[in-house]
Amino acid sequence: RAPTPKPTDRVTNSRLEIASRASAAARELVASASAAYPPLALENGAWRVDVVRYGVRANPPRSNLGSLPLVGRISAASDDAVDAKTSEKKNWWYVGGLGARGLVYHGMLGAIVAAAALSGDDARVPPELRFDPGARRTVDE
Repeated sequence: RAPTPKPTDRVTNSRLEIASRASAAARELVASASAAYPPLALENGAWRVDVVRYGVRANPPRSNLGSLPLVGRISAASDDAVDAKTSEKKNWWYVGGLGARGLVYHGMLGAIVAAAALSGDDARVPPELRFDPGARRTVDE
């Protein structure tokens, strides 16, 4: 398991390092695909990777229940985000951290968010799933 970075750690990558890792990933991808479909390995049928992109996977905090998805309301912080019809601040609902279990949780979470959004009541979200961007969570929660 990789060490957890501290807030004071600085991660820097030169363009050359990123290009080198992308090139290596592309070669590995073509090699793996060629094992599954041998014509890809032929010289005249060799495939090349057109673009390599990368991102960051954000995982929810681990609790005594494991890694659970997060659901919550995000209220508008500025006065600019006001609904013109009702003069109320706009709210957005967040569902994230589903990871590999997204297909398992998506329907249940959709129903939870719909009930909470329609009633305007955050308490409809089970406490173990609640995401409050203004509050700090601890591992024991």
